[in-house]
Amino acid sequence: MQKVMFSLVVLAVVILASFGNVAQAAYESITSDYKIQKALLVLDAHGEGATVRTLVRKNIQIKFTDLAMMSPAYMRYNALAAKDSRNNQYIFIDNKHKSAPVEALAALLAHEATHQNVVYGASIDEETQAHCNEAKFWIKVTASNPALKNNPHPLVVRENTLAERFGNQGREAIQTMVASNSSYANLPQRVPSSAR
Repeated sequence: MQKVMFSLVVLAVVILASFGNVAQAAYESITSDYKIQKALLVLDAHGEGATVRTLVRKNIQIKFTDLAMMSPAYMRYNALAAKDSRNNQYIFIDNKHKSAPVEALAALLAHEATHQNVVYGASIDEETQAHCNEAKFWIKVTASNPALKNNPHPLVVRENTLAERFGNQGREAIQTMVASNSSYANLPQRVPSSAR
């Protein structure tokens, strides 16, 4: 009996290790950056496996870059979802967040992944949903590790601010914040129903 139990435990460990290797290979297909791969693992481990699978299925490439070099308009951006002329999709995370905790990067990816399901273009409603998804993920991940909130990294400060606004006042507070952000000034409130 003891030998059978030992065999079952060994089999379980092998299966879990194989799953980790499969997940790692999938993550490597969309990013070569180990820290981003770890952030994807954190997303997956905290109930966002469908989000990660969508990123992998759509082959959305994720990388750190200097957003200000792409355009001066992106100087204050934390990340950017984009498509190239061949319709390849990307998530660019600004280099200033290379030193952020992987959990904060995972929250930022929860935000940017929201944009990857858009067919007809951005809107205030979509940005609001992306910010809410980011806040909800940060709340979830810090519930299991509250010490994360004490990290002074600017991305953690952003996550704490979003989570506090969302936690105290809900979606409306996030929508007000998004609508007042000059980066989104030219976005429509929502995509017209005729475009859907």
